[in-house]
Amino acid sequence: MFNQFLRTLLRGAGQVFFAGNAITGAFFLLAIAFAALQNGTPYTLLGAIVGLTVSTLMATRLHLDDNDIAQGLHGFNGILVGITVTTFFIPSPLMWVLLISGAMLCPIAECAIKQSVTRSWGVPGSTLPFVLISWMLLLAGYNLSGVHLHVLSAAVQHPDENHVTLLMLFQASIRNIAQVFLLNNTVSGVLILIGLAWRSWAMALTTLGGAILATTVARLFGADTYSILTGLYGFSPVLSALAIGRVFYLRSPVRLWLAIFATLVTVLVQAALNRLFTPLGLPTFTAAYLLTLAIFMLARPALQPPSTVANTSD
Repeated sequence: MFNQFLRTLLRGAGQVFFAGNAITGAFFLLAIAFAALQNGTPYTLLGAIVGLTVSTLMATRLHLDDNDIAQGLHGFNGILVGITVTTFFIPSPLMWVLLISGAMLCPIAECAIKQSVTRSWGVPGSTLPFVLISWMLLLAGYNLSGVHLHVLSAAVQHPDENHVTLLMLFQASIRNIAQVFLLNNTVSGVLILIGLAWRSWAMALTTLGGAILATTVARLFGADTYSILTGLYGFSPVLSALAIGRVFYLRSPVRLWLAIFATLVTVLVQAALNRLFTPLGLPTFTAAYLLTLAIFMLARPALQPPSTVANTSD
């Protein structure tokens, strides 16, 4: 029983990148652990585990579809909420109450989106519950005296443009991958790629290709260099490349070009959302990916037949 539940949790971690594989999920947790320990923030790892576990247990308690639970489809939003809360809030007992509440809400939000948006429009909820719940918790944190947000530095770093090398840009591409888990760490990005390669070399190469393309496009369009180098322009495009290139569209010549174009579009959407959300004091999280995904999924019936292949598992 415990081994099966552990496998379910690991699959939930893997589903952040559409990979419901226990070993892949283990590599993802290792990536989180490495960044947390290197940064001296062990609460990040603990928050990830708590969020993942609570959201999965909540789905079980609500008697949601057993197969969905087993594939980890009710765990990936929870792990992202857990990382977000422990990243943006100062550790305290009430912080954990917020985290657990947000994680418990994840499967309910997933059901709400599935019954409305997905059923009516064919657009998957993906990370939308994570984004909406995280925004809610952060906005609540600004207005609650019992919990405290970390004071983020207002100073924007401006790296010397003359010293930005190809190696730095490649490292930024790897950070794009890690930033899906809110991790500014190159080694973590490598561990995530290894986990994806265990599941599928095609998924790993698509992820890496999307990450490199996102960095290239952001650089060509003159995006803020510091944001590029820390992976903040590439995490949503990485998910778009994977979603369109490997998950929701059938294999065809047009799929490759759609994945490339979706990646480019997501970079532009990211730039627009940065402008919109910065005055609000809110991160965009994966909203750029979600908007791009919605556009391409709504257009999918006209572009090609829908994929009948769901998120695969081990």
